[in-house]
Formats: sequence, C-alpha cells, structure tokens
Amino acid sequence: MKLMLFDEWTRSIHQDDGMTKERERVIRNDVVSFMTLYGIYSGLPQITIAKAIFIFHKYSKIVSFKKFDYILYAAACIFLTAKLDDRPKELKESIKLYDYMYKTYKKLKENAPEGAMVDLRMEHFSKETYTNYKIDPLTWKNLEDKFVMAESDILKMTGYDFDIELPYKYLDFVKTMKFIPDATFLKITNNFINDSWRTTVCLYYEPRLITLAALNMAQNFCHQKLDDIDQNKPWYTCFGGDIEKKEIEDVTNHILDVYKQSAP
Repeated sequence: MKLMLFDEWTRSIHQDDGMTKERERVIRNDVVSFMTLYGIYSGLPQITIAKAIFIFHKYSKIVSFKKFDYILYAAACIFLTAKLDDRPKELKESIKLYDYMYKTYKKLKENAPEGAMVDLRMEHFSKETYTNYKIDPLTWKNLEDKFVMAESDILKMTGYDFDIELPYKYLDFVKTMKFIPDATFLKITNNFINDSWRTTVCLYYEPRLITLAALNMAQNFCHQKLDDIDQNKPWYTCFGGDIEKKEIEDVTNHILDVYKQSAP
C-alpha cells in the first residue's frame, strides 16, 4: 500500500514555484541536519526527532520553501513534537538554542561554496559558547512570536494528524530473527533508516518498506546476503507476503539518492 498517489508524491511545489530540484535537495538536507542536532541538543530521543522530521516533510509537501522560514519551522517542528511525545521543552531555552544554532549555520552557509549543502556536526558548536550566549529582549520577543505562529501554522496545515508510525518499530521486530547476522548489522540498518529522512520516502512508502530497504542496503554494504526465513520464504517476507522484491529495490534507489547528491 502506498500512502499517496505517485504523481502527487513526485510533484514538487517548490519546483512549481521556480526552484531547481538541486536547490530543493540542498534545503532539505540542511534542514534535516539542523533538526537532528537541534533535537539531540534538546535532549530528545531518535524517535521524537524522526517524528518531527516527518511533520516537516508533510508541511513542506504543501508549502513552498520560498514561502516560509524553513530553518525556524524545522526548530518549531522539534519543539511541537517534543510536546506531542510528552517531552516538553521550555520555550525560552528552545529559542535560545535555535538562535545560537541558526547563527552558526548561517556563518557556515556563507563560507560554503554557492549552492553547497551544509552538514552540521557537533564540532561546529561549543557548550561553553552556548552557555554564555545571550539574546537581547527585542530579538527574544520577535522569535517568541515567530515560534508560536510557526507552531500554529504547522498544526493547521498538517490537519492535526500526528498518528505517525516509524520504520524503527519494524527494525525492533526483526532484531531476534535468525536471518539478522549481528548487532553491527542492525546498527548499520538503523543508520540507513536515519539517512532516509533526508528524502521524502516516508510520505509515499509504508514504514515497513523503508525498513526492508534499509536491510537491503545493509546487506549490500556489508557484502552479506541475508538468509531466507524458511524454505521458499525470502527474508523480505518477514512483515508479510504481500511485499515484492521490486518494491524494496525502488525504495532502496530513492534512499540512495542521498549519497549521489552528497558526492562531490
């Protein structure tokens, strides 16, 4: 089962608005990098960060990047999802973290080659600098208003629909299955799921298909062919016999786009 029509999924509101496909990719990559670190520094688990990224992809499927401040909305998605997962963060601290990280991101962006992606990493930030970081009252009030407006807009445009199923659920399901080689293989699979968030596959493919694609990528990466579950029962039928191998290859190829676009 697909989550939307293929033509609906492949149509880009950003490209309809005059943006190049590559520019859209760069923005999405930058946003996911920002959200991942913003979530980590907010003390949130992988599951909450992933839900926030899903919500951002859902919002940006219907609103052009030219029409909203995508980095601020990325932070607002994290802030909103923390509340939805009963892990609420103080608005004041969330705004401080956003402002500090955004200014760091902006500086890196200015120094990067034109049109290049900015892959934010932990070494770009200093705990000491952040501790001493101050926001003037006017900036604070302005950002507070923007955060509240962004959160309200996200809720409205996404229809308050936050019943989100993630691929990690299915990865947990196969952990003890005999066709899984070891814990290292599972970790590599988990990393491929994480990388899939830099694409919008989550809007079209079921989470179980994304997990199967990540397992497929892990077996190719490790040069380790996964064993069948039973005779005449391939490993990829672990979530049901209704999934075809071609579907897994299709999802795999979409996720592989992440590495093609990252190549120099």
